[in-house]
Parts: sequence; structure tokens; C-alpha cells
Amino acid sequence: MIVRVYGLSVAGLPRNASPDCSPPPDVTIRQTRVALPRPTATPGGRCVVALPAGQRLILDRGSRTATFVGDPVDDDELMHPHMSLIAQAFNRWAGRDALHAGVIELGGSAWLLLGANEAGKSTLLAYLATRGVSVLADDLAVTDGEVVFSGPRSLDLRDRPPWLELAVRAVRGGSRLRLALPAAPERLPLGGWIVLGAGEEPRLERVAGSDTVAVLLGARRPMPRLPSTPDVLFKLATSPGWTLTRPLGWQALPATAELLCRIVTRS
Repeated sequence: MIVRVYGLSVAGLPRNASPDCSPPPDVTIRQTRVALPRPTATPGGRCVVALPAGQRLILDRGSRTATFVGDPVDDDELMHPHMSLIAQAFNRWAGRDALHAGVIELGGSAWLLLGANEAGKSTLLAYLATRGVSVLADDLAVTDGEVVFSGPRSLDLRDRPPWLELAVRAVRGGSRLRLALPAAPERLPLGGWIVLGAGEEPRLERVAGSDTVAVLLGARRPMPRLPSTPDVLFKLATSPGWTLTRPLGWQALPATAELLCRIVTRS
């Protein structure tokens, strides 16, 4: 079965990952128990990545394969976080870039939500999803600088917010709660990006032009020896960038969501 995710046609994902598609796959996922290779990377298009549970992930551009070596990886962990590693490599090889960010639809365009770990991105995304905002991706934004591609149709939370009435299930050894997301467009035009920060009250400010490249570089997902895509970063830097500061408590979510909806008109 072949599905579309992060702008790639992928064979070997769980059936409920995304709608079927017919073209030959950009990447095929496999699993094997052969001897573990050493982590490495070559400029020609082959990476061996060490995974936290002891397995290795071999990413091979020439054969268009992503092979997990060692103990089997279950479907939940394959979809997240491991699919993001596969997406980063094959999209970088395809001339795109990948940033640590959630993605939402505002005004018919895709907007990236940037922020450090535990900055409240997933909680904000879950709140927006319950209010009818289309969430395109939870943790990885793949873009060519003109369009942004949707990720798996799920979102992982560390804890269940008291206002969340939608069903969730425990995944990743019980360390996360997974919320299923409705279908979303496979890609949308890039609208801009938003950096999440903490403050005493919700406030929205444009990012100064001189700071845009530094902010975006800090959000890029680094993978050693993969090709760089400066043209994509330049396109991102010239798109509207905002800083959204707000209290991190759940009580500030309605005001935060209201500010987000104003971005389209202000941009």
C-alpha cells in the first residue's frame, strides 16, 4: 500500500496513515534484524541513524528505502517520531527543507508554528483542532518555500488537557496521548510563520527583518551531511514572520487562538 505524507509517496506505512495514491513510491519502509551498522552519513545519499531504543535506521536515496534494523518498530512509533526522520532525509534530497514546527491552515494558507520543546505547540494545536482549525502537521513542517506539505493525521500530547473532549489513546509506551486529526489538504501555499514564546499576556509582533534568518536556522531539523537548501530558507525569510507571546496556562488559549486568527488580515 502507498500513502502520501510529508510530500512523499511512501510504501510500508499503516493503512490509516493517509489516503491511497497510485504513483510509484518515493520511499519504501522495511524492517530487518541483521547486524546493526554504525551510525554514519555519506554525501552520496545514505544515512545510518541511531534510534533511542537501540535500533538503526538506514536511509538510502539510491534505492529509495528506509530500513529499520534491530527490534521491530511498531506502527505507532513508525508514524511518529520515526516518520519525521525519514521525511527530513528524503525531502532534503528532493530540494525541500524541514523545520521543527507545527502547521495550521489560516485563510487558505499554511502557517508554521515554531517553538522549542515544551513551548506548548502541541497543546495549542490540539486546542485549535477542537475549534475547527485544520492542523496540517504536529511536529515537522516540510516545505519547498512555496507550499507546505501535510504530515500524519495525528497529534501527540504529553498530558490530557481538561478541556479536551475528543478521544485519545496512549502510545509510545504510554508516554504520549495520540489525538486523531481529520483529513487535510495534502499541501497548501505558504502563508508565513509564527514563533511561540512565553509572556504575561497574549501579544503579537512582527519579527524584524534582520532576525528572520537566525530564527529560521534555529528551527531547522539538522541531519549531518545532507544537502543544504538556502533558497528555501530565503523564501521562508521573506514570508511574513510573527512572534506570539502568551501565558503557558490553558486559560490563555482562547485569547491566543483569537490573536492567531488576526494574523491573516495583519499580514
